[in-house]
Amino acid sequence: MAEKISDDKFKADVIRFIEVANQKFDGLIADVRTNAFKLDRLENGINQVAEKLDSVASDVKSLSGQFTDVAGMVIRDHPPRIERLEERTDVLESEVH
Repeated sequence: MAEKISDDKFKADVIRFIEVANQKFDGLIADVRTNAFKLDRLENGINQVAEKLDSVASDVKSLSGQFTDVAGMVIRDHPPRIERLEERTDVLESEVH
C-alpha cells in the first residue's frame, strides 16, 4: 500500500522541487535574454543590409539613367557617322576606278 511520508521528507522534497524549478526558470530566462540579444543583432544586421540594398538600388537607377543617356547619344550620332563613312568609302572607291 501507500507508504506514509513524513512531514520533514515531504517538506524537503517540495523545497528540492521548488529549487529545481527555480533553476530551470532561471535558465529559461537566461535563454530568452540571450535569444533577445541575438534577435536584436540580427535585426540590426538586416537593417544594415536593407540600407545597402537601397544604396545599390539608387546606384543602379543612376547607372540606368546614364546608360539611357549614352544610348540616346549613340543613336543621335550614328546616322551622321554612317554618312561620313559612306562618303569616305565613295572617295576611296572613286580613286581606285
